Amino acid sequence: MERTSPTTVPPAVVPRQASSGELPSTPPTLDEIERELNERLSKLGLPALVASHVAARETAPLRGEAGRTTQVLNLSELRTALRQQVRIAEIKDQIAVVIADWHREQFRTGEIRIAEFEVRAADILLPYCREFIPNFPPAMRPVELAVDLNLETILRTTLPRGQNQELTHEVIERCAVQVLQSLLRHPLIPQTAADRAEVSLQTTVLKDKNGTAVYSPSDAAYLKRLIEEQNLLDREGEIGLLAMLISARKWQKITDDTLFAAAVEYTLEALAKRRGIPTIQVRNQGPDHPVAYILGEYIQHHLSESLEGQIHFVENFLTVTARALAEDGPRFVDAVYQTYLPLLQEVFFNLLPEVLHRFLHSFEREFLGSSLTLRSKLFLLKRVGDFCELTFYCHDAVRKFATPTGDIYAVERLNEGTAHFARRNGLPLAEGMDVFNQRNTLAELLISAIKHRRSLFPAADDTAERRLHSENLLTGDLLNCLNYLRRAFDCDYARARENNYEHYLQWRGLVLEWSRTYVRLLTGRTPNDVEQYHLDGLAAWHIEQELSFTKVSFPLLLYTDREAGLSTMRQPQDILKEAFLRFWRAFHISVLTRAQERADLEEQIFSGEPSSRHTARVSVDDLGKRAFLARSDLPMATYTFERLAQHVTPQTHDVAVLTQSIEMALELGSQAYTYEEMVAARTCLRRIQRRLDDLLVLGETERAEYRSRLPALIRDLERREPIRLASYLVALNDLESLDLTDERILTEWKALETTIQRLKQISVALLMLRSRAELRALAQTFGEWYAALPEDTEPPERRTYAQRWQDIQELARLSWPAWLLRRWFLHLVWTLQCVSSVADWHPPETYLLEDFLGLDTPPIRLRDQELVLATYPLPKLTQLVTQLQETLTERLASAGGTYYTDEERVLLERRLQRLERLTHRPPWKAALTRWTYIVLRALVAPLRRAPSPAKESHPQRS
Repeated sequence: MERTSPTTVPPAVVPRQASSGELPSTPPTLDEIERELNERLSKLGLPALVASHVAARETAPLRGEAGRTTQVLNLSELRTALRQQVRIAEIKDQIAVVIADWHREQFRTGEIRIAEFEVRAADILLPYCREFIPNFPPAMRPVELAVDLNLETILRTTLPRGQNQELTHEVIERCAVQVLQSLLRHPLIPQTAADRAEVSLQTTVLKDKNGTAVYSPSDAAYLKRLIEEQNLLDREGEIGLLAMLISARKWQKITDDTLFAAAVEYTLEALAKRRGIPTIQVRNQGPDHPVAYILGEYIQHHLSESLEGQIHFVENFLTVTARALAEDGPRFVDAVYQTYLPLLQEVFFNLLPEVLHRFLHSFEREFLGSSLTLRSKLFLLKRVGDFCELTFYCHDAVRKFATPTGDIYAVERLNEGTAHFARRNGLPLAEGMDVFNQRNTLAELLISAIKHRRSLFPAADDTAERRLHSENLLTGDLLNCLNYLRRAFDCDYARARENNYEHYLQWRGLVLEWSRTYVRLLTGRTPNDVEQYHLDGLAAWHIEQELSFTKVSFPLLLYTDREAGLSTMRQPQDILKEAFLRFWRAFHISVLTRAQERADLEEQIFSGEPSSRHTARVSVDDLGKRAFLARSDLPMATYTFERLAQHVTPQTHDVAVLTQSIEMALELGSQAYTYEEMVAARTCLRRIQRRLDDLLVLGETERAEYRSRLPALIRDLERREPIRLASYLVALNDLESLDLTDERILTEWKALETTIQRLKQISVALLMLRSRAELRALAQTFGEWYAALPEDTEPPERRTYAQRWQDIQELARLSWPAWLLRRWFLHLVWTLQCVSSVADWHPPETYLLEDFLGLDTPPIRLRDQELVLATYPLPKLTQLVTQLQETLTERLASAGGTYYTDEERVLLERRLQRLERLTHRPPWKAALTRWTYIVLRALVAPLRRAPSPAKESHPQRS
């Protein structure tokens, strides 16, 4: 996308807009900013920003995590040391000038005046001694200090003796350092009471009992300007505090990483607020600043650089961000790409890979679809900053994994990056959330997946170019997995803001989408539709075991640790995160062990132990796998009804099994709403009704209750039974894609738990896209498989397959007029549904391009956009398709072909081919399509519900 340069706007205070109480209506005053910073610093054990007349600036011992302490940070002592360091740098420069003058005068007159040189050097040192050396005699004169100096040896060994030898700057610097060190070791200077200061050649080193601080000469000049000219350190400004914190870190006054990071981030947040960049409130997480943590990351990783350069970068970063926030709408996005993103590249050492832009495009689209308020802008900055930081750590870890001995460093980088990303986005990090458990379970699972992926594609014989390509692909898959994980835990249900079953189903769908990206990361390739069907079933089975609605939906605040015998207060979202990590581990193991006859995948609903013929085949626990822990997830399948009816027999002597089987049959029957589901439920209930009088295990009261409930539900099913045609409409309404391969269809036909609704969707797809010959060939293939069923197949399974075979035969034996009429009717209804689902018939071309180039675009949205393009005039459509082709070609060729994987490239090329077929239509056909859709839009417009009030898009609902 081409971007225009943003208009320069002075960095004034950005106007704030209230958004559901997320941002303050009025900007905070400077006093409020300073008060908030003081409170945070006091909690860390640091001195607060106080007025200049207060002299006390000392602190108590600083405490970090787990009770660890660091050395006492005395800011008064630190300020004195900084002045001392500046004075040492100045003295060294003055001594260098004296050396040059003395050497020049020596060869001019021919006299070697060592005593005069020593007196001049002592005269330069005396002011420093009187100011910084405790108990130094104030009346001492330069001649007295020079008596015990012996600088002749240093001058003769360091300086050139011949007149023809050049006196270079490096020689003068070396001599000045040695002379200054000799002066500081003078016998009259009380060494035991004073801090020893040493000076090296390239840097100025301040060394004392607390450690060593290294500053470049430019740092000395900058500190001098801070102390004397701008006076920032004395008037307690945030810039001065930041410079002092960095200096204390360099001088090892602050040795705790967590303490230093928190103090720096609080100071940077106050600086950002002064420039009009507010804090956002992330629900269930508290305040979060979109910029301060990035600058904190910059300072942490650039401590070895110039202090002046760090402070200037911070000020420039905040100024650029404030100017970008002053832009509106798309101009803000342009400013982010042109000015903000280059600074992020610099923060992360210009090591961000090209694959990052795939995700930045999706963040941009989410922002443009939001309300475009200040809060939306801040969330875009947060998304971009978070993902740039995550990309840096992940890409660095993947690169280190490729080295022979880089595993340890790679694990450290991935641990650090995932910990930052998880804490800032509310992702599951560890199974235990207490201070005693510091394990990063999230990183451990990803590391295991990366190692398995690398074992599948060994890079021993690869060239450097292919190795770089594989590293970029692995980085892209890793980032995609974490991005989908962020989407899943950005859901209202995952953040404990909603707790009903509809929201759970939405979240469950997000978890299934995440599982597909994790399989892509684990295996390095995109599974075909049959493999994806099995993997989705595997993920759904593990979701039911660890994440079923009744297991994680209740606010179980009191959690008991059975091993430790301790009770701790828990939040619902924390329980959900730990359950998700257990699900992830189980799913990871199952994917790696799928070769074992797909044991986990093929496990039945009721997998009881073998028992005698006169007792129940399942126990209460086996029955409860689907009935009690996840009753709402019980599939509306023919096999489910068959198994429930099989348990309701006189041979079942377990009252709990009988009762729960009847209750589940009644509950499923009440949920049936299509013709086929009602027929299956009614058949099951009638079988149970006939056997009810023989169930002597049940009490007379229970049997009497069921005698009244069963006929009532059967009559209700008969009363509200729809016409058979209505099932086609329901199936079409829930059908996302018609593209099903023969292998996928046969696999779902052979799966016992395929729901009745899904079977109807398969029938609809076959009627709409397949010819009668193809349909009969599929039916024959399934019939051959059904005829070869083993003799020991259980009766519920055999009856299920018999009913399915009967339905397939009925579908394949349709007469030509009936098949043609149904096909025409389904295409008409499908077209009406597609037309009614399109929300915007005039979207911006940028949206269309990003939809077709986005790998995460839902199939329904692609279908809607194709309908929109079908109504475009052919010249306009051809121009848009050409632009799409050029953009795709550019991306495929960018960064050595690392923007997309081979599977993704094939997917995008297929999309492009479908659009090219639209451009090849005759003009009359394009015009007919356009007018047909106009008429259909007018017909379905009264049936559409009124649009709901505008809400902010998904990323802004964090």
